[in-house]
Amino acid sequence: MKCGLFRRFLAYLIDGIIIGVIMRMLVNLGIGTNVDISNLGGMFRNQTFPALLAAAIYFLLFAYFNQGKTVGKMVFRMEVESLDGGELDQNRMLLREGVKVLLLPLSIISLITCLFTGNNLALHDIIMNSIVLKKM
Repeated sequence: MKCGLFRRFLAYLIDGIIIGVIMRMLVNLGIGTNVDISNLGGMFRNQTFPALLAAAIYFLLFAYFNQGKTVGKMVFRMEVESLDGGELDQNRMLLREGVKVLLLPLSIISLITCLFTGNNLALHDIIMNSIVLKKM
């Protein structure tokens, strides 16, 4: 059964809180704060690199060790599969999560695609031909 948008949002909110904690730890350790990417456009701030690094650590570790099931997905009993019904292998899951991290600055566009696609597909789902399902 496809996962509803509200459930995906709540899971992402939980994941975001955990990523925020990881980011704060990286900043407190001084990791990534000396990287200046502010000249890449007005949407980037000094905290952007540590935030993307924290998201990469979080999503890629869960993809590698837990088949992409983050804490948010576990709490709301969600899993990721291929759109054609098969399980994603570990390499495809890692690539999916990497694409998700790279697209984080475009999160609002990803939300819009979730709203207007029949299966609530985010940008990284469309690119990687994947879907988030509610486990029964």
